[in-house]
Amino acid sequence: MKASFKRRLGAYLIDIILLGMVLMIVYTILPEGQNIHALNQEMNEITELALNQEISFGTYLYRYANVIHDLDTERALYSVINAFLIIGYFIAIPYFQDGQTLGKKVFNIKVKRNDGELIALNDLLLRSLIIHGLGYMMVSLACIYILPAMPYFIVTTIFGFIQIFLVILCLLMVLYRKDKRGLHDMIAKTSVVVVK
Repeated sequence: MKASFKRRLGAYLIDIILLGMVLMIVYTILPEGQNIHALNQEMNEITELALNQEISFGTYLYRYANVIHDLDTERALYSVINAFLIIGYFIAIPYFQDGQTLGKKVFNIKVKRNDGELIALNDLLLRSLIIHGLGYMMVSLACIYILPAMPYFIVTTIFGFIQIFLVILCLLMVLYRKDKRGLHDMIAKTSVVVVK
Protein backbone atom coordinates (compact mmCIF):
# COMPACT_ATOMS: atom_id res chain seq x y z
CA MET A 1 0.00 0.00 0.00
CA LYS A 2 1.30 3.48 -0.93
CA ALA A 3 2.15 5.77 1.98
CA SER A 4 -0.18 8.72 2.46
CA PHE A 5 0.96 12.32 2.22
CA LYS A 6 0.45 12.75 5.98
CA ARG A 7 2.71 9.81 6.82
CA ARG A 8 5.37 10.97 4.41
CA LEU A 9 5.20 14.53 5.73
CA GLY A 10 5.39 13.36 9.35
CA ALA A 11 8.41 11.18 8.60
CA TYR A 12 10.09 14.00 6.70
CA LEU A 13 9.52 16.46 9.54
CA ILE A 14 11.14 14.05 12.01
CA ASP A 15 14.07 13.57 9.64
CA ILE A 16 14.55 17.31 9.09
CA ILE A 17 14.35 18.06 12.82
CA LEU A 18 16.96 15.37 13.59
CA LEU A 19 19.24 16.55 10.81
CA GLY A 20 18.78 20.16 11.92
CA MET A 21 19.79 19.26 15.48
CA VAL A 22 22.93 17.51 14.24
CA LEU A 23 23.77 20.52 12.06
CA MET A 24 23.31 22.88 15.02
CA ILE A 25 25.71 20.79 17.10
CA VAL A 26 28.26 20.70 14.28
CA TYR A 27 27.96 24.46 13.72
CA THR A 28 28.54 25.20 17.41
CA ILE A 29 31.68 23.04 17.37
CA LEU A 30 33.15 24.54 14.20
CA PRO A 31 34.69 28.00 14.46
CA GLU A 32 32.79 30.75 12.64
CA GLY A 33 34.57 32.12 9.57
CA GLN A 34 36.70 35.17 10.29
CA ASN A 35 34.75 37.53 8.05
CA ILE A 36 31.17 36.31 8.53
CA HIS A 37 30.26 38.92 11.15
CA ALA A 38 31.75 41.75 9.07
CA LEU A 39 30.02 40.50 5.91
CA ASN A 40 26.65 40.30 7.68
CA GLN A 41 27.18 43.84 8.93
CA GLU A 42 28.06 44.98 5.39
CA MET A 43 24.87 43.29 4.11
CA ASN A 44 22.81 45.27 6.63
CA GLU A 45 24.56 48.51 5.70
CA ILE A 46 24.01 48.18 1.95
CA THR A 47 20.39 47.14 2.50
CA GLU A 48 19.85 50.24 4.64
CA LEU A 49 21.51 52.44 1.99
CA ALA A 50 19.22 50.97 -0.68
CA LEU A 51 16.10 51.40 1.44
CA ASN A 52 17.05 55.04 2.10
CA GLN A 53 17.66 55.43 -1.66
CA GLU A 54 21.26 56.48 -1.05
CA ILE A 55 22.49 53.99 -3.64
CA SER A 56 20.91 52.84 -6.90
CA PHE A 57 19.34 49.43 -7.29
CA GLY A 58 22.16 48.42 -9.69
CA THR A 59 24.82 49.38 -7.13
CA TYR A 60 22.91 47.57 -4.41
CA LEU A 61 22.59 44.42 -6.53
CA TYR A 62 26.30 44.47 -7.43
CA ARG A 63 27.40 44.93 -3.81
CA TYR A 64 24.81 42.39 -2.58
CA ALA A 65 26.10 39.78 -5.06
CA ASN A 66 29.66 40.37 -3.85
CA VAL A 67 28.68 39.97 -0.20
CA ILE A 68 26.67 36.81 -0.93
CA HIS A 69 29.63 35.33 -2.84
CA ASP A 70 32.00 36.17 0.02
CA LEU A 71 29.59 34.80 2.65
CA ASP A 72 29.10 31.56 0.72
CA THR A 73 32.87 31.25 0.31
CA GLU A 74 33.31 31.69 4.07
CA ARG A 75 30.57 29.11 4.72
CA ALA A 76 31.79 26.56 2.14
CA LEU A 77 32.89 24.13 4.86
CA TYR A 78 29.39 24.27 6.39
CA SER A 79 27.87 23.52 2.97
CA VAL A 80 30.18 20.54 2.48
CA ILE A 81 29.27 19.18 5.92
CA ASN A 82 25.57 19.74 5.18
CA ALA A 83 25.91 17.83 1.89
CA PHE A 84 27.68 14.93 3.64
CA LEU A 85 25.00 14.80 6.33
CA ILE A 86 22.28 14.67 3.65
CA ILE A 87 24.17 11.92 1.85
CA GLY A 88 24.64 10.02 5.10
CA TYR A 89 21.11 10.43 6.39
CA PHE A 90 18.97 10.27 3.25
CA ILE A 91 21.15 7.97 1.13
CA ALA A 92 23.43 5.77 3.26
CA ILE A 93 21.03 5.07 6.14
CA PRO A 94 18.08 4.08 3.91
CA TYR A 95 20.44 1.96 1.80
CA PHE A 96 21.50 -0.06 4.84
CA GLN A 97 18.11 0.09 6.61
CA ASP A 98 15.87 -1.29 3.85
CA GLY A 99 14.72 2.10 2.57
CA GLN A 100 14.04 3.67 5.95
CA THR A 101 15.27 6.73 7.80
CA LEU A 102 14.39 7.17 11.47
CA GLY A 103 11.33 9.23 10.52
CA LYS A 104 10.18 6.55 8.09
CA LYS A 105 10.64 3.88 10.79
CA VAL A 106 8.46 5.88 13.20
CA PHE A 107 5.71 6.13 10.57
CA ASN A 108 6.15 2.53 9.32
CA ILE A 109 6.97 3.51 5.74
CA LYS A 110 9.94 2.89 3.45
CA VAL A 111 11.29 3.68 0.00
CA LYS A 112 11.25 0.75 -2.39
CA ARG A 113 12.01 0.24 -6.04
CA ASN A 114 9.03 -0.25 -8.32
CA ASP A 115 10.57 -3.35 -9.92
CA GLY A 116 10.84 -5.11 -6.55
CA GLU A 117 14.65 -5.18 -6.54
CA LEU A 118 16.64 -3.99 -3.53
CA ILE A 119 16.99 -0.23 -3.25
CA ALA A 120 20.28 0.96 -4.76
CA LEU A 121 22.48 3.91 -3.81
CA ASN A 122 21.88 5.57 -7.18
CA ASP A 123 18.09 5.37 -6.62
CA LEU A 124 18.46 7.18 -3.30
CA LEU A 125 20.92 9.66 -4.81
CA LEU A 126 18.49 10.57 -7.61
CA ARG A 127 15.73 11.19 -5.06
CA SER A 128 18.02 13.35 -2.89
CA LEU A 129 19.24 15.47 -5.79
CA ILE A 130 15.70 16.78 -6.15
CA ILE A 131 13.81 16.53 -2.87
CA HIS A 132 16.64 17.21 -0.40
CA GLY A 133 18.37 19.96 -2.37
CA LEU A 134 21.57 17.99 -2.89
CA GLY A 135 21.73 19.00 -6.56
CA TYR A 136 21.42 22.68 -5.66
CA MET A 137 24.15 22.36 -3.02
CA MET A 138 26.55 20.65 -5.41
CA VAL A 139 25.98 23.27 -8.12
CA SER A 140 26.48 26.08 -5.60
CA LEU A 141 29.66 24.56 -4.19
CA ALA A 142 31.10 24.03 -7.68
CA CYS A 143 30.19 27.52 -8.87
CA ILE A 144 31.59 29.35 -5.86
CA TYR A 145 35.14 28.56 -6.91
CA ILE A 146 34.55 28.91 -10.67
CA LEU A 147 32.38 31.98 -11.13
CA PRO A 148 32.90 35.61 -10.10
CA ALA A 149 30.38 37.19 -7.74
CA MET A 150 27.62 38.40 -10.09
CA PRO A 151 27.44 35.28 -12.32
CA TYR A 152 27.58 33.15 -9.15
CA PHE A 153 24.69 35.12 -7.67
CA ILE A 154 22.63 34.77 -10.87
CA VAL A 155 23.28 31.03 -11.27
CA THR A 156 22.58 30.18 -7.63
CA THR A 157 19.46 32.36 -7.59
CA ILE A 158 18.11 30.62 -10.71
CA PHE A 159 18.95 27.17 -9.33
CA GLY A 160 17.44 28.17 -5.97
CA PHE A 161 14.13 29.02 -7.65
CA ILE A 162 14.29 25.78 -9.65
CA GLN A 163 14.91 23.85 -6.42
CA ILE A 164 11.92 25.49 -4.70
CA PHE A 165 9.73 24.81 -7.74
CA LEU A 166 10.78 21.13 -7.84
CA VAL A 167 10.08 20.62 -4.14
CA ILE A 168 6.63 22.23 -4.47
CA LEU A 169 5.94 20.13 -7.56
CA CYS A 170 6.97 16.95 -5.73
CA LEU A 171 4.74 17.82 -2.77
CA LEU A 172 1.75 18.52 -5.01
CA MET A 173 2.30 15.29 -6.94
CA VAL A 174 2.47 13.24 -3.72
CA LEU A 175 -0.61 15.04 -2.44
CA TYR A 176 -2.80 14.71 -5.54
CA ARG A 177 -1.60 11.73 -7.61
CA LYS A 178 -3.37 8.44 -7.01
CA ASP A 179 -0.06 6.56 -6.85
CA LYS A 180 1.32 9.13 -4.32
CA ARG A 181 4.58 9.44 -6.29
CA GLY A 182 6.44 12.72 -6.62
CA LEU A 183 8.80 13.72 -9.41
CA HIS A 184 11.72 12.42 -7.36
CA ASP A 185 9.97 9.02 -7.08
CA MET A 186 9.23 8.90 -10.79
CA ILE A 187 12.80 9.75 -11.83
CA ALA A 188 14.30 7.25 -9.37
CA LYS A 189 11.59 4.65 -10.20
CA THR A 190 10.71 4.32 -6.52
CA SER A 191 7.66 4.49 -4.30
CA VAL A 192 7.13 5.12 -0.61
CA VAL A 193 5.04 2.31 0.84
CA VAL A 194 3.62 1.26 4.19
CA VAL A 195 5.65 -1.45 5.92
CA LYS A 196 3.52 -4.50 6.67
